[in-house]
Amino acid sequence: MRPGRREQRRVTEFDTEAFRDLLTTAILGRRLTALDSVPSTQDLAREVAGESLRNPDGEVVLTEFQTQGRGRRRRAWSSPPNVNLLFSLILCPRPRIARPTLITLLMGGAVREALATGSGVDASVKWPNDVLIGGRKVAGILTEEGRRPDGRPFWVVGVGINVNGSREDLTGELAHTATTLRAECGHETPREELLARLLAEFEEHYGAMQRGQLDDILAWLRRRVDGMGAPVRVRAGDAEITGAAAGLDDDGALVVRTSHGTLSRVEAGDDVEWL
Repeated sequence: MRPGRREQRRVTEFDTEAFRDLLTTAILGRRLTALDSVPSTQDLAREVAGESLRNPDGEVVLTEFQTQGRGRRRRAWSSPPNVNLLFSLILCPRPRIARPTLITLLMGGAVREALATGSGVDASVKWPNDVLIGGRKVAGILTEEGRRPDGRPFWVVGVGINVNGSREDLTGELAHTATTLRAECGHETPREELLARLLAEFEEHYGAMQRGQLDDILAWLRRRVDGMGAPVRVRAGDAEITGAAAGLDDDGALVVRTSHGTLSRVEAGDDVEWL
C-alpha cells in the first residue's frame, strides 16, 4: 500500500442465507434475528428471551451496527458498520451447571479455535473475557443473566469480534491495545463462515457442559487460557491483593497465589489488572 493511502476494503452486509447454508449446528443459530442497527444486541436478546414462551436456547441476535454497545463493567464497545461480528447468543443451560464465567471462557475458547481454523492466526484467551492476537484485543465477550416468563434463568452471551476493519478504524486507546482479524492475516474473512464455525465449536463444548462433563471442559479450557504465572493485582470492594495467576477453579474463577503463598479466588466481576 502506498504511503499515506488509506487501506481499501469491501463493505458488504451479512448474508443470512449464506450463513444458514453453512451452519452445521443442531441448535445454536438455527433461529436468527439479523438487523441493520440496534442500540444493543444484549438488550434485544434479553427482551426476546424474557418474553418468549418457547425455549429460546440457541437463538442469535445479530446486527451490523450498535449505537449503545457495551462490554464488561459497562465499558462502551464501538464498531464501524458492516465489517465486524456483533451478536448475542441466548442460552438456557441446566440450572445446576449454569456457570457464567465458565460460559464466557468457553465462548472465548471457541472464538480462539474458529479464528485459528479459518484464518490461521494464533489467538489466545485472556481471563475472563478477551481474545487476543499478539497481545492486542480482537474480541470481547459479555455474559449476563435474565429470567424467562416462568421464572427459569437464561444467559445472554454477547460477542464482538473485529473482523474486516482496518487498523485505522481503531482510534484513541484502541489504536494501541486492539487489532482486527484482517490486519493480522492480511485478507478479509467471510463473516458468515466465521460465525457458523464459531457456533459449531461452541455447541460442542456447551453440549458437554449440559451433559455434566465438566472435567473435560476444564481440561480443554486450561490448555487455552493464557497468562498463568503472570502477576496480577485484584481489587474487590475495599480489598486489594497482588500475586500470580495460578489457574482456574471448577467454576472458571481465577485462582491467584499471593506473595504469602495463600490462594485467593477471583470472580469475573472483580477489578483485575494484569501487570
